[in-house]
Amino acid sequence: MKKMVLVLAILLLAGCASTAKVADINELPEVIGDHGEGEIAAYLPKVGTSKDNLAPDFTVTDIDGNTIRLADYRGETPVLLFFWTTWCPACIHDLGLIKKYYHAYQDDVVIIAVNMDKNEDEQRVREFVAENPNPGVIWVDSDDLLKTYNVLYTSTKVAIDRKGIILWRGSGEMEESYFVTLLQGFRNA
Repeated sequence: MKKMVLVLAILLLAGCASTAKVADINELPEVIGDHGEGEIAAYLPKVGTSKDNLAPDFTVTDIDGNTIRLADYRGETPVLLFFWTTWCPACIHDLGLIKKYYHAYQDDVVIIAVNMDKNEDEQRVREFVAENPNPGVIWVDSDDLLKTYNVLYTSTKVAIDRKGIILWRGSGEMEESYFVTLLQGFRNA
């Protein structure tokens, strides 16, 4: 009886063995499956402007004529996007916090300050920056970033980790303790 069971098991396994031809790599189709809507896509972060989304990439020119790309910081340094105007009291308050704490956190974060008033004279922005020096801050003026990041309010901040994922987004004047917590969070981001 044991021999009979053993023989049946061997026959069963032999019948299950594959007889398929091994394909040559040149015979494979260029697109296999749904390519992007299947299992792999489920693990990729969605590009968007909300928390846990992959931040949309951008290329802008700063007020000194340098090209700034978000992708250049991926894998390297977290980024804080700060949308401001010269006439916004909350923005001026938050710029003061940036100035106060930046040196302690300059190795942990890149701050890109985006002037969001498209009607503001470029010369006025340059004067404001000169009158309110904030070493280490990259100053840019871009309507495209306002649209890309769906910014509606002054003093909007978007915290992006070194992988390019949005950690936090908020607007309005920040309490000093919240700002310090945000900066400390970049150390582990």
